[in-house]
Amino acid sequence: MDTILSLREMEVLHAVVNTGTMSAAGRQLRISQPAVSQLVGAAERRLGVSLFMREGNRLVPTAELLELQNELQLVFRNVDSARRLAALLNQGAGRVVRIGATPALATAFLPDAVAALVDRYPNVKALIRIQEPSPIKNAVVARDFDIGLVYAETGREGIDTTDLCEAPVVCLMMADHPLARKAALTPRDLSDHPLISFSHMSQPGVSLDEIFAEAGARRNVVVQTGNSYMSVEFVRSGLGIALADPFILGGNTASDIVARPFEPTRLLRPRAVHIKDRQLSAAEQHLIACLHDAAQAWLGRNAHMWQRGRSRGG
Repeated sequence: MDTILSLREMEVLHAVVNTGTMSAAGRQLRISQPAVSQLVGAAERRLGVSLFMREGNRLVPTAELLELQNELQLVFRNVDSARRLAALLNQGAGRVVRIGATPALATAFLPDAVAALVDRYPNVKALIRIQEPSPIKNAVVARDFDIGLVYAETGREGIDTTDLCEAPVVCLMMADHPLARKAALTPRDLSDHPLISFSHMSQPGVSLDEIFAEAGARRNVVVQTGNSYMSVEFVRSGLGIALADPFILGGNTASDIVARPFEPTRLLRPRAVHIKDRQLSAAEQHLIACLHDAAQAWLGRNAHMWQRGRSRGG
């Protein structure tokens, strides 16, 4: 004979012990008292032991059932927890979204996007780590990040990407720099000037080197960095002009630093990246949509920072 209790039988025994009567257990479980009695009888026959003794109108559990009840309490504590979690799944309950981002992209896009995510899924938590692009993509592949926020020109096997916006490389310099009078700066304008810019080994750096070479100019990078915040501080320290991404522009730059377009235009495309063979949760899909919205809003607010230079004389 099968001696394994069904979950329903365990639920009935647990309810009868807690309420003291079959009728009260039936009300708790929303089934009839005869149905409770039948399930108790089936459990006793299955186990081959008596599980209750009657004392007046109350059912008193036997020693065998009391021993079993200790385990039933653990089972139904977990069942209750699972039910609560299931009820909250559409709110992303208990979910931690792990995000890796470069410094400038994190500051430009993440605050608004994460705020919109938590507004829609109030039980979601965001874990954000700031790194450089290559480690972020490696961490996404290794599943250490759920979503990476980078600007990358080429895809990588095993990764899906979502373009968020596009914005050009800009020239950042002190407002009183002689070249700040120009509407836009070309490789010939910048040739041999000390530059703070992308590494010669990075994808943006390689592309810029090609642009300079085609113009017969030299990209004289004295400080190689893809971190725009550091670039601004190096500019402020007098080391040169930054040829950098524009994603720190807006409220984060002081009036002593100005931006000018770099021509020919070299576009950077921020992307949200995630592992290809993992189904994104509803919260993660919503976050990517929010990142796109935040990036487009950032572009709308800040494009004038590099476009207005064109209204000046060259």
